[in-house]
Amino acid sequence: MIEIDARKLECPKPVLLVKEEADKGTAQIRACVDNEVAAGNVTRFFESRGYTACLLYTSPSPRDMR
Repeated sequence: MIEIDARKLECPKPVLLVKEEADKGTAQIRACVDNEVAAGNVTRFFESRGYTACLLYTSPSPRDMR
């Protein structure tokens, strides 16, 4: 599984990073984003490519608050 940390990135960058991995044929991709717009766009991209998308909401850690 490939994990993409796209937190603090504005669209379309998170989608482009996910697309890059999908185009390589990566079977499992986890994308971490920190805003609703990116989450929606990445989810739509995953589903358009036949991936199963799952949203997981977490609380920010103290290191992310800096």
